[in-house]
Amino acid sequence: MKTRSILSQVLAVAAVLCFSTSFVPLILGHYFAMAVSGSEYHQLIENDRPKSYSSLKFGSWQIGPGPLSPSHILEIPPNAVINKYRVGRDFRLLNVFTYYEA
Repeated sequence: MKTRSILSQVLAVAAVLCFSTSFVPLILGHYFAMAVSGSEYHQLIENDRPKSYSSLKFGSWQIGPGPLSPSHILEIPPNAVINKYRVGRDFRLLNVFTYYEA
């Protein structure tokens, strides 16, 4: 009987710890991508735009390359030059999606 009591207490503590650690990213403000939707990737490859392109809110076009470099996903010639770019963002409850269009 005593081992059941101890085991239930250990499991209760483990459950509380697991539950509380799931909120650490929310508290710290850091999010880690665990997986990326395959449909977003394939849509980007096929149409040069992500699947959620219509939900993005874009800023104005900026001159020059800015923080961008040629994409490693699409086959862009190595001598391609980025003349201008704009940033599109979509804010959701638990994530922020940022897309750079050049």
